[in-house]
Amino acid sequence: MSSLQSSISRSLRPQSSKATSVGSRSGRSSAYGKDFQQHLADYNVHVNNWRSKALNATEMQSELAHERASLSPSQFSDSDFEEFRRKNEDPALESEVITSVPPILCGNSSIHNQQNVLFTELEPITNSGAIQPKPDFFDGACLGDLDQNIRNNEGILSAAIPTKHPNVPVVPNFFLEVQGPDGNASVAQRQACYDGAYGTRAIHALQNYKETEPIYDGNAYTYSSTYYAGTGTLQLYAHHVTAPATVNERPQYHMTQIDGWQMTGNINSFRRGATVFRNARDSAQRYRNHFIQAANAKATQAMPSVQENLNDSTPHNSREDAAYTTLQGADDALQQKLASKTKTKTKTKTKPKQYLLM
Repeated sequence: MSSLQSSISRSLRPQSSKATSVGSRSGRSSAYGKDFQQHLADYNVHVNNWRSKALNATEMQSELAHERASLSPSQFSDSDFEEFRRKNEDPALESEVITSVPPILCGNSSIHNQQNVLFTELEPITNSGAIQPKPDFFDGACLGDLDQNIRNNEGILSAAIPTKHPNVPVVPNFFLEVQGPDGNASVAQRQACYDGAYGTRAIHALQNYKETEPIYDGNAYTYSSTYYAGTGTLQLYAHHVTAPATVNERPQYHMTQIDGWQMTGNINSFRRGATVFRNARDSAQRYRNHFIQAANAKATQAMPSVQENLNDSTPHNSREDAAYTTLQGADDALQQKLASKTKTKTKTKTKPKQYLLM
């Protein structure tokens, strides 16, 4: 077994007897309680770990700060902001907030996304007793974007294709978790951490496709965010993976806060938060596309063309080639000789008598 296969195997199987177990039969909020945070830590999934910062954090901050024309005063007015406030304050249920708030945060975008989908097909990132992820909102690629050989690869299937439905986004690496007016911001953070770890593993599986040794570059390629309607607060996080601390351990999954914004306070605060949110979605899409294209290229290179297969299936011995060339030359000479005799006979053939008609 290669080092990469061994690493993946460790990340997919239950680990230690000390690890806590969080049952999936609990209600969704209770399943993400304080015990769940310890459960994540036991399996090397770290909630808002400031001690481990992604190597591309500075570059990421700069990229996410770029202004967007869609949020300029001419495109997003005071009346638009007041409408957002109403949609934040009016809902009584979390499900209503999920329906009304994300479309305004996202703006006009064609990024493939889905809401409230249970990830049924992924290997547990902790243990089989843990609740399955069910993000309120997430972005991913279309299934058809992946080469067929990649879609059929067991390592990719178990890490990057969340459901059996062909229209649900795959390789998800941007998530939003929402809590309603009476919700719990800490629960949203744990949910986002859990989502982000799965997203990070999905990207990492693509990054390591066809590699013999696991790559841990220390960069973040996955984002998660939380929105708490009770205070109108938006938080954004980056996620990255680092190598196991020891040979027999699992990889370490890290979540680090990028920033936070009070979205209902004033329009300028909203613009800053929405700008970074939209830029993060675009950034996640670029990362996702990059690793998909790189993996597709590896899959294509691994498949020889039909002509290459034909050439490989009909090898020639050098002596056979020489004999074939000699015979072919003799045959050509014989054909030329026969053609020459035919021409000579045609030239010496007696001409028919001609009669002059009077």
